Amino acid sequence: MEKRRPRQIVLGIGSILLPGILAACGSHKTLQQSSQPLVTDVAHTQSKRQSIGNCWLYAAATWVESMELAYNQETLDVSESYWTWWHFYNQLIRKTPMEEINTAGSFDIARSIILNHGLITEAAFIPIESDSEMSYRQRAAENLINGELAFGDLKNPSDRTPEKVRQVLDEAFGTNMAEAETQALAAEQLMIDTNASGKVLTLRELLDKRNIAAWREVSFPRNFGEGRPLDPRTEQARKTVWNRVFRALNDRQPVIMSLMIDFNALDNNDGTFKGEQLRTNGIGHQGGHLTVLEDYTVKDVPGIGVIGRGDVSDELKQQALLGNLDTLFVKNSWGVNRPERGIKDGITGFDRDYLESQFPWKADEEEPASEVDWYTTLSGFILPPGY
Repeated sequence: MEKRRPRQIVLGIGSILLPGILAACGSHKTLQQSSQPLVTDVAHTQSKRQSIGNCWLYAAATWVESMELAYNQETLDVSESYWTWWHFYNQLIRKTPMEEINTAGSFDIARSIILNHGLITEAAFIPIESDSEMSYRQRAAENLINGELAFGDLKNPSDRTPEKVRQVLDEAFGTNMAEAETQALAAEQLMIDTNASGKVLTLRELLDKRNIAAWREVSFPRNFGEGRPLDPRTEQARKTVWNRVFRALNDRQPVIMSLMIDFNALDNNDGTFKGEQLRTNGIGHQGGHLTVLEDYTVKDVPGIGVIGRGDVSDELKQQALLGNLDTLFVKNSWGVNRPERGIKDGITGFDRDYLESQFPWKADEEEPASEVDWYTTLSGFILPPGY
């Protein structure tokens, strides 16, 4: 019998901290590209490393920083902790029974937070972490808040007044949100792009779905059910989506990608998630993930064969559109140098087999590995208008 369709993916993978591994420190410079030849070259700031399950906020920050770097040639260090503070606040203020704070979310939740509260630099929100690759404050705040929900001032939902919630959150993060709000940049104040007519666009226009300039979700045609064959219509629909993604990357747009992660698919030798690796190793630690594309490689290009990583000529970019995906490369939120994850420059790869194949995904981390749904790894993309 065919398995049921999975519930909506909750994004939050990557929050595991391995014993003895400490965060590296460094300034947030432009990400150094590989010496290998590339198809494209999306502008990115240096990778950070999440300490809790909020990859979706790091992806949103990466996206904003990339747009700012490309448009204004300015390196912006967005505070993910500022947005995390508001994500926690929005949950606690609902006054519903809670056993612990939820760190997972989606790009749409990030979109709402940014539109309502703007953004601030890490140096302005938590100065001590302005040069840190990983935020220990976020992890400490999560632990403290969960303690307050279990035994302290937040246990009784009726006691969670705005004043009380703000007080607890400021204590947990070591911040002064009232002061930070006076320094935050509203979404309409950040000029970050231009449209085809040369009109300057604000961050609000790129995020507010009521605007035609807003970036929107494009679902990847997926297969559900173990062993279900791919029909020709779905296969053609996938080619159309890949073409849209390739065109956006060719124009150096920081496309956002949503997918499932299984760390048993990771080849530590080259930092690439591979379908064959997962088939060999079986199910491992899994979860939803949001990240931002940096480059891609294609094969089967007529008359050429393979076009690898790097920024090539406009003519070769057009030729790349005729090929088949080999590997997608992303700027991840797992740090710059993580040997245990095959990361040397903040970049992670995903091969086509891993992205397009159906694999068994556990509905819940606590359930036995046998209780799974089978469906396509890749969920979809956030693309700019016109692609």
